[in-house]
Amino acid sequence: AQGTTVEEPRVERDLVYREVEGVRLLMDVYHGRKPGRRPAVLLVHGGGWLGGSKQGYREIGPWLADQGYT
Repeated sequence: AQGTTVEEPRVERDLVYREVEGVRLLMDVYHGRKPGRRPAVLLVHGGGWLGGSKQGYREIGPWLADQGYT
């Protein structure tokens, strides 16, 4: 509908969760719109730490947040 805005889930990008041998390991956290406690889902890409990227979850992360997960 016109004039209606859809609030997107809040995203915190590139949070450092660990540093290994000088390399900062980063994660993105997708938060739902409603405050409060909620279950969390951890998405880990494949690739044996040699390939892959967290960018592959930029569609599913907001969807999960919209469903009530962090």
